[in-house]
Amino acid sequence: MVKINNYFENSKKYSLLLDEAISAFCKEDGSKIEPLIAAYMHKSQNELFLILDIRERADDILSIIKEWQYIISDFINFGDEFRESIEYLKYNISLIMLYKKENNSVELIQENEKSSTICRKIFIECDESGNILNQDELLLPFYFEAINKTGSEILYTLEKELEEILPNEEVMKFMYVIEDMDSNKMKLINRWVNNDENQ
Repeated sequence: MVKINNYFENSKKYSLLLDEAISAFCKEDGSKIEPLIAAYMHKSQNELFLILDIRERADDILSIIKEWQYIISDFINFGDEFRESIEYLKYNISLIMLYKKENNSVELIQENEKSSTICRKIFIECDESGNILNQDELLLPFYFEAINKTGSEILYTLEKELEEILPNEEVMKFMYVIEDMDSNKMKLINRWVNNDENQ
């Protein structure tokens, strides 16, 4: 499995669907329709991600998208699975397409990533080993949770920098409480904004 699976597993909100749970995305012999490598369902059953590995499928992007739009449409209209939540689920199905810049047309990717016909398309650049490149994990709609966890140190630094450039609380106490503004307070703010101590 490629490394993208770790992001789903770490979020703790998505479950890997076994092949028997997604027969709509499998061949008659029970194996997944290529290039599908995994399917993840949100615990609410209102969101489905289908991960396709197109890294070695150089010129097939358009035909793959067309085929999978048809497969997803068939699943929405005639599938047996997840009927109890299909009214919500049908609006929240995404294809995550893992690509390699040297093998896949970036122009085609840019043209198609804006398309939301049948489903959303998310293109994630990966290397040979499945490592996500160029911070493309930020394209995953749920990844902000991980950003919040790792960003606390950066946030603290930014808050400190902001404190340093804001006016001193003693000088402009009225800015830190809700109260009416008068002309003297406005002049004080203008002096601070213009950074002019001599006004």
